[in-house]
Amino acid sequence: MTQGKRDSDGLTPKMRAFAEATLDYPTLSEAYRAVYDADGMRPATIRKEASKLATDPRVAGIIDRLTAERVANQRTEGARLREFVRERLVEEATAADSASSRVRAVELLGKLAGVQAFDPERTEQTVVTSAAEAEVELESALEEALRDPKVAQLFEKTG
Repeated sequence: MTQGKRDSDGLTPKMRAFAEATLDYPTLSEAYRAVYDADGMRPATIRKEASKLATDPRVAGIIDRLTAERVANQRTEGARLREFVRERLVEEATAADSASSRVRAVELLGKLAGVQAFDPERTEQTVVTSAAEAEVELESALEEALRDPKVAQLFEKTG
């Protein structure tokens, strides 16, 4: 590796470029090839040099810092987009020309907030904790069903 002018982190321009390239390429070898003249080098040699460079504490520190910055930026961008969408939906829910547009905006706001009030897949379950509770619940359900005229007619026909 050529010793060039080093920056405040002790990296040469190519070392810094390699650290940055590791975020854009799927393998260290590909990042190495993008920055260094690897023509004529064997793949095993490229892997070895790329690995050696990536484990250099100065380069590894920059890779870690750049990775953390990218993750933070992605989170921030996601949060900003979510807030933008929320603001537009609130505006649409309160100022849309048609009632159907306002209802749709409210539905989407509910989904965005995780309310799930409009979720067609939503089911409610009752958990029975004892046999006695199950018996009471079953009797109650049967009484309610027998009050339905159609259900009562079914029992009259079979009886």
